[in-house]
Amino acid sequence: MRKLLLTVGTVLLMAFTVNAQNQRLCASDEVFERQNANPKTLELRKNVEEHTRNFLAKGGKANQRTGILNIPVIVHVIYNNSQQNISDAQIQSQIDVLTEDFRKMNADVSLTPSEFAPLASDIEIEFSLAQITRKSSSKTSWGTNDAMKSSAQGGVDVVSPDEYLNIWVCNIGGGILGYAQFPGGPSSTDGVVISPQYFGSIDRQGAGENFYLSSPFDLGRTATHEVGHYLNLRHIWGDGNCNADDFVTDTPTAGGANYGCPSYPSKSCTNNGGYTSDMFMNYMDYVDDACMYMFSAGQKARMDAIFEPGGSRETLGTSTGGCTLAAPSGLSSSNIGDNSFTLSWSSVSGATGYDVSVDGTVTSTSGTSTTITGLTPGTTYTTKVRSKCASGSGAYSANLMVTTTGSNCSTGPVTLSLTLDNYPSETSWTLSKDGSTVASGSGYSTSGQTVTEVFDFGSGSYSFTINDSYGDGICCSYGNGSYSLTDANSTVIVSGGNFSSSENTSYCVEGGGPAPDTQAPTAPGSLSASNETQTSVDLSWSASSDNVGVTGYDVFVDGSLDGSTTGTSYSVTGLSSATTYSLSVKAKDAAGNMSASSTVSATTLSSGGGGSNVLLSSYFESGWDGWSDGGSDVARYSGTRSYEGSYSIRLRDNSGTASAMTSGAMNVSAYDQISVEFYFYAYSMENGEDFWVRYYNGSSWSTVATYARGTNFDNNTFYVATVTIDASNYAFPSNAQIRFQCDASGNNDQIYIDAVTVTGISGGAKSAGNSITALDMERRVVEADNGIDIDGFNMYPNPTVDRISLMVDVDEDAEVHMVIHDVQGRVILKKAWNGLEGVTKLDVDVSSLEKGLYFVRVSDGNGLNDIQKLIKR
Repeated sequence: MRKLLLTVGTVLLMAFTVNAQNQRLCASDEVFERQNANPKTLELRKNVEEHTRNFLAKGGKANQRTGILNIPVIVHVIYNNSQQNISDAQIQSQIDVLTEDFRKMNADVSLTPSEFAPLASDIEIEFSLAQITRKSSSKTSWGTNDAMKSSAQGGVDVVSPDEYLNIWVCNIGGGILGYAQFPGGPSSTDGVVISPQYFGSIDRQGAGENFYLSSPFDLGRTATHEVGHYLNLRHIWGDGNCNADDFVTDTPTAGGANYGCPSYPSKSCTNNGGYTSDMFMNYMDYVDDACMYMFSAGQKARMDAIFEPGGSRETLGTSTGGCTLAAPSGLSSSNIGDNSFTLSWSSVSGATGYDVSVDGTVTSTSGTSTTITGLTPGTTYTTKVRSKCASGSGAYSANLMVTTTGSNCSTGPVTLSLTLDNYPSETSWTLSKDGSTVASGSGYSTSGQTVTEVFDFGSGSYSFTINDSYGDGICCSYGNGSYSLTDANSTVIVSGGNFSSSENTSYCVEGGGPAPDTQAPTAPGSLSASNETQTSVDLSWSASSDNVGVTGYDVFVDGSLDGSTTGTSYSVTGLSSATTYSLSVKAKDAAGNMSASSTVSATTLSSGGGGSNVLLSSYFESGWDGWSDGGSDVARYSGTRSYEGSYSIRLRDNSGTASAMTSGAMNVSAYDQISVEFYFYAYSMENGEDFWVRYYNGSSWSTVATYARGTNFDNNTFYVATVTIDASNYAFPSNAQIRFQCDASGNNDQIYIDAVTVTGISGGAKSAGNSITALDMERRVVEADNGIDIDGFNMYPNPTVDRISLMVDVDEDAEVHMVIHDVQGRVILKKAWNGLEGVTKLDVDVSSLEKGLYFVRVSDGNGLNDIQKLIKR
């Protein structure tokens, strides 16, 4: 709930913070660049990179460390409130996660796609907790200027950074999860900083504990990511676009950060080393904690370099033989009584014994089962087990929650009654059984509403957590919100409402019905549209999977249910011609669970015996707009050599595809012609030097147009050109592509390509052929103190999304007419107004027009009769 009226500025700041907390935000690169402003630091960093390159050039083998490196960790907790003063158990859970992730002992590494699985590597680094310091502070946030690392500024000074990894746990603010100092920085600030709600793992929260963690960054992977930076790893996308590098050879080039939980494959750069996907599951990307689970072999080699003689972290940690055993699998319970239960698990090859942890108390055994005694009736215990070898211990298994029998357990089913306060959207809750979420609630909108949920998931141990995003509970100053859990005997398990950010209650259930199926199927894969006609589109996809079984698929058109099928294909009919639709498919199971949507866009063909569809409109203002970067002689350019807006694509040299920009695949099988219109500007091209437009017919490339300096164009002039490709001369496949390629001879010979429109044409709307026209250098309306000087009429913005402005030069007072035609000559829109002598202006709303190419005619009866093309995005 809100405590005060917020100014606009505060609202905007909070909006930014909420957004940042929904997506991973790391400030390591920002701190890296800031520190590099110091010439001494910059020189040290150059030395670190030179040492790393030399090490890698020798195959990463010279003087390579052997055994397992153990890094001792000192954690400095600086807190403003009791939540931020996180428990020793939460801190230890983070140290455990670091060891498992860097040793490849994390269970979820098995989710690595087969393409990358051979690259997933054991970094052979373990971490041990050496010391915890705690300090109370009046500061509510610390920012990224390293003040928390200085006692003079209210923080805690670094301790022996050559021997210890120092981690400061404090509220950074601004939605930043954490940041690290790369090797080569000042020793007085060396280490890692992480906000407390992202330090530790909820998976290791034991019974009676209440870790302060925030989903979806609550599995300890923020520390894994930041320690990666601390050990000299860059972000997986190199903090740039498809031309940037993270200095690791076996990580695919990526165009930027990935967020959330992407579906594999997800590829952002065409030329990424031959991989089918970004390696978004890598710890150095920005995905949620649950979706990152591997380092690569190349990243290991890069980290190894800094521990070698002469390396920047040569003195950090000590090497031992280590234990490379995996975590035991198959942990289960049996013979559960009031005061005891038996644990058993699968054997691990090479293990000399096992450590068994029950609520943090560890005992050892040489076998694969043990009976735990002396327990309390009706109590939930957190258990886990790890394998041991002669030189150390392996990783712990995932937690197993076991509840003893006895009078302390409730009788199911259990009923939740939740009355919301005046700010219902801030309230959410989750219910977990044996460590896995089985129910949740959020997104409430009605204040004072009472919500009732019945939980009938069978016997077992449960954990109920209620959250308030503003941190003031649901009672009592801003509405009388409350909640309660009641069992089948009307016994109240818990009730309340007066808490801060969250409140957690653990309980056990005996009796009750079988657990219902609550698991949704996976989303349909590889959804594609094909065989577009004027009124129909065919859809196909790969089958979904489900824990019980998929019973069918629902198909949606622009969000509305169109029909269902049990197969993996569907024909959508009854559509309108020349219209773009959003088509979605969801899988469903017998229990009514629905998967997430898979969505694709498709455009139907035009009617009237012929027409056109815009297949690709690229203006490069926000990115590459569906085109791929050929390489070193191609770049996205911002400046006055761009025709439309600020950006265009610059081509230079004659280095083959490295001097080319290439479109994505387009389905042109339904068309008679393809029209490629583009704007270009030449700079410093020598006489006879040229560039080409090329076409891919599904199997090979052909040059369909050549433009030479001195014959077709001159330098320092804008041109618009149209290339027509006819189905009578070329094959029209479902995967056609267009390529612009420069054939100049030197780096100073450049072509700038802008505003590319690829149109599929059928029937009577065929194009007349190729054309090229020089354009007025003053392509935009220029407003100056002495008025506006134009000839005929100008139209802007073009291309447009929702409106255009017409500036018309009227020789004398007259009625001015504006007519918009489509490519078939049909009148789409008319306007008329009284124009006074001089320049007159008219604003026209074109938001109702479909995307595509139009012609705008302006006339005034006194000699003005001009036509210009309009592109509607």
